[in-house]
Amino acid sequence: MKYFSLERLLDENGVVTRCPPKLGQRLRVVAYLAERFEPDRAYTELEVNDVIRSRVAFSDYVTMRRELVDFGFLTRSADCREYRRAAELPSVESILEKF
Repeated sequence: MKYFSLERLLDENGVVTRCPPKLGQRLRVVAYLAERFEPDRAYTELEVNDVIRSRVAFSDYVTMRRELVDFGFLTRSADCREYRRAAELPSVESILEKF
C-alpha cells in the first residue's frame, strides 16, 4: 500500500474530517478510533457510538462501529449489549493481507 498519512484527515482537534473510500485508508481511521477505547472496559453500544462520534465529523458512525468489530479491533457479546477493545489490536497490514 502506498504511504497514507492519517494526519491529512484530522482537523486541529484530532477529529477525522471525512471517511476515505479506499479500504486501506479507512482501516487506518478505524485503527485510530480503536485507540480511543480503554482496554479492559465494557462499553454499551451507545457509549461506542459516542466515542466514535466524538472523533469523526461525518455521519456514518455505524459503519465505523461495524468495521471496528468486523476487523477485530473491538469484540461484541453475543447479545450485542457489550463491546470491549481487543486485548491485542490487529495491525492494518495483517488485515489487508487477507484481501
